[in-house]
Amino acid sequence: MGLTTGALLILLGEMWKAKYRKYALTLSGGGIALFFFSVYAAHQFYGLISQPLGFVLMFSVTLVAVFLAHKDQSLPLAFLGIAGAYLAPILLHSGQSQQVALFLYLTLVNIGIFLIYQRLAWLELLFLGLIGTAVDFVLWGLRYSDINNTPVSVAFLLGNALLLLGVSAALVEWQIRKSESGKYADREF
Repeated sequence: MGLTTGALLILLGEMWKAKYRKYALTLSGGGIALFFFSVYAAHQFYGLISQPLGFVLMFSVTLVAVFLAHKDQSLPLAFLGIAGAYLAPILLHSGQSQQVALFLYLTLVNIGIFLIYQRLAWLELLFLGLIGTAVDFVLWGLRYSDINNTPVSVAFLLGNALLLLGVSAALVEWQIRKSESGKYADREF
């Protein structure tokens, strides 16, 4: 029922976006949120789906949200989708440390954010990536960190710190240069 209602909300949002843009995007966002909650409930409350399937479904919902955000030029939809991607490991936890899978997942989400930023220049998503990665890592670390998994944790932290800070800085610099070169493109000297 939740998935059907979520799909209906997104469909209504798409149908009404030309006439009622703000309200239509709110409907689409509600549909995305309902998709996330339905997958969470199916796994945690009812045991209807496995954890790996839950991750695939939540990642798919993130892709739908990002697609709609790109198509409609809506930062809030992108924010909702990316936030859902970072909430997925928290919502679908299994009670066991899945360190390597979690770290690879977070790295892939961060790379996705860079691709979105390169296309749309939404700086807020870079900050969300930093915060989401930090929250997921800290929550994992508080529960599962020990001396045996420290080398992998340190490698992940260093790699993602370089990725988040270095690539973010390079992308912001690239975006600034791109916008500055566009200012003078139509002028004659």
